Amino acid sequence: MGQSVKTCCLCHKEFTGYGHNPLPLFNGYYKDEIGRACEHCNITKVIPARIMFKIGTHGKDEEHLHNDEK
Repeated sequence: MGQSVKTCCLCHKEFTGYGHNPLPLFNGYYKDEIGRACEHCNITKVIPARIMFKIGTHGKDEEHLHNDEK
C-alpha cells in the first residue's frame, strides 16, 4: 500500500506519511482534512513555538492547566 500524499497546513507543500500535529500554530482543517504539518515545518516552526509557549508559562509544568482535577 502506497503512502498518501498530503499538503502541509503551514507551508502548503506536499509530503507523504502521517505528518505532525501542528499545534499551537494551526488547529483545524486544511483541504477538507485535519491539518497536519510536514517534517520541515515541524522542526522549524512547530517545535520552536511549543518551546516559546512553555517559556511563556514561566517554566511551569502543565499541572496548572488541570487545577479542577485536584
